[in-house]
Amino acid sequence: PTLPRMFRLKAENKKKAQEFMGITNCQEATALSILKKHDWNLEVALNTYWENPAVQDKKAVKLDRKQLDKFFNTYKDDDSAIRVNGMVKFCEELGVDPADPVMLILSWHLSAETACVYTKAEFYTGMEKLEVDSLASLQAKLPQLRAELQNMSIFEQVYDYTFGFAKEPGPARVLDPATAIGMWRVLLTGRWPLLDQWCEFMETQFKKAVNKDTWHLLLEFVNTVAEDLSNYDPNGAWPYAIDEFVEWIKAKREDP
Repeated sequence: PTLPRMFRLKAENKKKAQEFMGITNCQEATALSILKKHDWNLEVALNTYWENPAVQDKKAVKLDRKQLDKFFNTYKDDDSAIRVNGMVKFCEELGVDPADPVMLILSWHLSAETACVYTKAEFYTGMEKLEVDSLASLQAKLPQLRAELQNMSIFEQVYDYTFGFAKEPGPARVLDPATAIGMWRVLLTGRWPLLDQWCEFMETQFKKAVNKDTWHLLLEFVNTVAEDLSNYDPNGAWPYAIDEFVEWIKAKREDP
């Protein structure tokens, strides 16, 4: 599937891309390419799309708009979004725990900006991209979404996306420790033998907010440093939190 890039756009350009995709039912990559070529002028970009069959997606699937309306309306908290109450019902009827990593990759596909919220635009654009217009068709798509999480390239993008998705809306540039620990447990359970020790360290020793650098480089640490830390380079460019974790865990192993 086309990998989502919408979450990296400025809000104004993201809205234009969503409008473009909603009108044309084209794929995300097509919309972004044409809009960028025309300096994000939506009207000119749309004219280019309709006047040039060569750039139009040949396999774009037009879903039943009424069915998609019904799908959204079943869970919406208001006309603009599915929020906490609707999200609880959505997860229950989907048969998925809210803490299941498949919910993160779904949110990533929807380019959702805020945890526990799917705006109407995010929901419609994302579900159309996934070719889903009902709860049943989304349930049928879950095995594919789970399989995508096993693709390291996709997983790394979902992991990086989660930082912005999980932080408080607004200018904050950090995750509070409890949120970061919760997201690490969702993403890294079964992937990293030192996860429990890392979460214990962050909760009982570090106790500080987590910045994007620490969040991002932890995955590199997970992927490259052995469980026994034998190949850890103390002179490497690791964030302070990771250096402190290594010292803490080594001390625990020497004096259990």
